[in-house]
Amino acid sequence: MKFNEKTRIGILYQNEPSRAVIVRRVPALQGAAPEIASIIKSFTIEQYFQMAKDQVTPGWLSETLAELADVPYVAEPEEPEKLPSFDYADGTPYIPVGTTCYA
Repeated sequence: MKFNEKTRIGILYQNEPSRAVIVRRVPALQGAAPEIASIIKSFTIEQYFQMAKDQVTPGWLSETLAELADVPYVAEPEEPEKLPSFDYADGTPYIPVGTTCYA
């Protein structure tokens, strides 16, 4: 969780592919940062999906919330592409014919 003591805002979870952003509103939020509270309250799920479709850059809502909460935005790392495994069922590695192996 990213949390800012000054604004008392915590961004608990951000998942752009599923379009889910969960922001924890601390009780002192209304007094410390009413503009963020109004932004959070003004979004419905339908509005969020429509705005997410209309936006050009991924992560726009998270960047906005992070900026308003004065917390640096850190994009989630992309998972590396998994290569298919050609090993045998018992775990023995498959080595193509003609391959020279050095031990």
